[in-house]
Amino acid sequence: MLHHYYAGQTVWALHWLTLDGPLAESTVAAFGLEAEIRDAGVPPVHLFLRLRQTLAHPARQNELRSSAIAFEILSRIAGSHHEHCDPVVTAAVDAMHQSWNDPVMSLKKLAADLAGVWGCRTIQGKISKY
Repeated sequence: MLHHYYAGQTVWALHWLTLDGPLAESTVAAFGLEAEIRDAGVPPVHLFLRLRQTLAHPARQNELRSSAIAFEILSRIAGSHHEHCDPVVTAAVDAMHQSWNDPVMSLKKLAADLAGVWGCRTIQGKISKY
């Protein structure tokens, strides 16, 4: 699912990849990554679209294709060293780092928290509708 976030006049998008199953932790660790929120720079949107299309049609062959696409995304994430410099983005990523495993974490809560800190009604208005 694609979400759009807006901060003032700046438009930015967030793509994420979630892995589950008995090999999820070791797979992520094999790429030198941890369970975390990470800014990996410009996302490979075409790969996320292909992954979504492949997952929409469950079949053994599509599971294999999806794995290959996910591994390509993971390898790009592992090779990225992008640092974000927008203070609102930094605050959002920091908030996600702190509560990524909190069951009450939601986009609405994140928007409200950021709006409270930054006084950005735009953030709350745009994110809360998702």
